[in-house]
Amino acid sequence: MFNNKRNAVCQKSKSLESHLTNRKTKLALFSKNYRRKGIDKDSGTFNTPRTERIRTALEGLSDGTYNTISEAASTNGVHYDQIQRRATGNVKWYRRNGPEPHLTLGEERHLSRWVVTMGNRGFPVTPKQLKDTVQDMISKDGRKTPFRNGRPSNGWYTGFLKRNPEIKLKPTKLLNKARAKVTKEAVDDWFRNFDCFISDLNLSDKPHQIYNFDETGFGMCGKAPRYALGSQHTKGALPQMTSSEGRKQVTVGVCANADGKLLPPYFLFKGPKPSSWDPLAGAPLKRAAFFTESGWMTQAAFQYWFQHHFLPNIGNERPVVLLIDSHEGHIAYDLFQQAEQSNIHLYRFPPNATHILQPLDVGVFGHMKRSYWEYLRKWVAHNPGAQSHRGTSAGSLATFGKMWRGHV
Repeated sequence: MFNNKRNAVCQKSKSLESHLTNRKTKLALFSKNYRRKGIDKDSGTFNTPRTERIRTALEGLSDGTYNTISEAASTNGVHYDQIQRRATGNVKWYRRNGPEPHLTLGEERHLSRWVVTMGNRGFPVTPKQLKDTVQDMISKDGRKTPFRNGRPSNGWYTGFLKRNPEIKLKPTKLLNKARAKVTKEAVDDWFRNFDCFISDLNLSDKPHQIYNFDETGFGMCGKAPRYALGSQHTKGALPQMTSSEGRKQVTVGVCANADGKLLPPYFLFKGPKPSSWDPLAGAPLKRAAFFTESGWMTQAAFQYWFQHHFLPNIGNERPVVLLIDSHEGHIAYDLFQQAEQSNIHLYRFPPNATHILQPLDVGVFGHMKRSYWEYLRKWVAHNPGAQSHRGTSAGSLATFGKMWRGHV
């Protein structure tokens, strides 16, 4: 009998403990999910960060948009106490729980706008690129952070997405490099979006404010014509004299507006800049040059062109649209900041359709190269003993200058 009573008491105690545990859980869930009817709204339905909503609520109280703190809080999906403490000055409006942020509110807002804007214009930013950008920002001003080697952690990245709900991590798709799957629907969609874009900027009737930039290679040895006349007794292909540069070439960045104006060319050379000779001897006036390890476009080379060559040569009319391809260096955060400050809007062609959409690729480079090769063949024929100048054909840039003047 004693054992039965003891078991009954234990069973009752466990039941009471279970009841209290369930009650605490329900109270906790109730407190967390409680919404005052007609007053509170679920903050998850808002697409703007909480800090932005608090600022909007306080501004609305200040200018009379909201009559009460309750109205300001419920309309913007934040707690009454958060607005009340900030409205009375007890707490700074941007204050939040937890440690101090590593980036200022303005820096985070600008980063968020960069990610969203670049994604809308065809330059999707990857998580790695976002972290690289923040690491570069931190290293430039030497600020102290708990990040290892100044690189943001995954925890910071997750928090950044939570603070900026307008940004979502989305899957990407691999594009067909053979460019065989460019559909009419995709091209039409791009044109519709671009038409709306330039219409919003009021540039539909201002072609001189819409530019296209692209780079291409010009061979130092020129190119032999496909056919030539010769004796019927000659066997095989006819020999064609070229310069001594073999397969070497120079990369040229070309920029033109939709009104037909060409900006001075931008040359990219391989290797360090020489000090004993001028690699641009004979090139067109107002040209510029940059030296890279590979001789091709890099992020630093494109930013140098934008700042020191593009901006000084386009005049003062704004806004300006710059159409470019999908090169990685074109989407750097620093470039976005400088373009935004200069009222220049970057826009990208679909990466698998540049061969049919990019104006310079379609209508300029082919004719330009044919003229260049013809000029170079004539130069080689008249200067058979000429030697090269350390990576630049003795006549290639002079020939390029003649060709360029014929197109300007």
